[in-house]
Amino acid sequence: MALQNNMQRTVELSEGMGMAAASTSLTRAGLEVELVPCLGDNYCPLIHHAASGATFVMDTPEAGPIERALRKRGWTLTHILNTHYHSDHVGGNLELKAEFPQVTIVGHRSIGKEIIPGVDREVAEGDEVLCGAWGLALLEVGGHTVAHIAYFFEEVPMALTGDALFTMGCGRVFTGNFAQMQASLNKLRQLPDETVVFCSHEYTLANAKFAAEVEPENSALKARKAEVRTMRDASLATVPTLLGYEKATNPFLRWDVPAVQEAAGGLSGAVDVFTALRKWKEPVSAKPSGQAPKPCRTLVSDPERKRGSERGNEPPWLHRRVNVSRDTKALLTHLVAI
Repeated sequence: MALQNNMQRTVELSEGMGMAAASTSLTRAGLEVELVPCLGDNYCPLIHHAASGATFVMDTPEAGPIERALRKRGWTLTHILNTHYHSDHVGGNLELKAEFPQVTIVGHRSIGKEIIPGVDREVAEGDEVLCGAWGLALLEVGGHTVAHIAYFFEEVPMALTGDALFTMGCGRVFTGNFAQMQASLNKLRQLPDETVVFCSHEYTLANAKFAAEVEPENSALKARKAEVRTMRDASLATVPTLLGYEKATNPFLRWDVPAVQEAAGGLSGAVDVFTALRKWKEPVSAKPSGQAPKPCRTLVSDPERKRGSERGNEPPWLHRRVNVSRDTKALLTHLVAI
């Protein structure tokens, strides 16, 4: 499978995941990235722009690994870009602020208990954040949490999506709702195919398995699933990803594809199809029957939650889930079946 990007360069399948996906766009933009593993399966992209001296990180699960990466590179942290309030995304905020007093912590506006620790600037959609020479657009992508945001670097293009959109998946719905989550993913789906997407977790093997259940005849998905296995067997990260490949293989972005609608029990409405898929992915749910899904309390499961508890009662750090797949007719014209 290959994708023709706006630079008229064919992007091969192996370049659609991991740092190979980002190399051309980031190099052209003068950005360097260190993908910092944290906790069990979190990733923090640490991004440096040498020309302006700006260094920013998406989320801070824990301070230690981020601080060590900064010291190794000789970079000074200037911005923390938080996507949402869960502790495996903000746990290192205050410690890093103490170590780098000049850092600006950016996060969403406080809504109830959804509060970013140490936040210096609360932002909402339509706001712009300057990180050195870079202007970042804010996108409200609630659903996983009500206040979840993403950051979009139009000039790269690059999106920092946290737990909204994953490689071949999406986040679980906690304090938001399914309609909000679908609308947020639709917003991200409108970004250019060549957008480099950094998400926060390595859930791609499980996501690819689910995607294949939804669309077993999707040739692009078959090829990508095999590539995921090869990369993970070699201990390579499948983050970042290219949005064009997500549109072609991520079921949670493909609610308007007939095969996905059929797999969702014959539903056709975007929110209904998305909701059916998201509930189907949970272990306590069966494959959709064709009826519009009803609200239910689902149980937390592996691999996104090694420690289970009922939705609504889980501690804030117990939130891990992903899966998405979609393929637009326009993108199909760029795909080469393998």
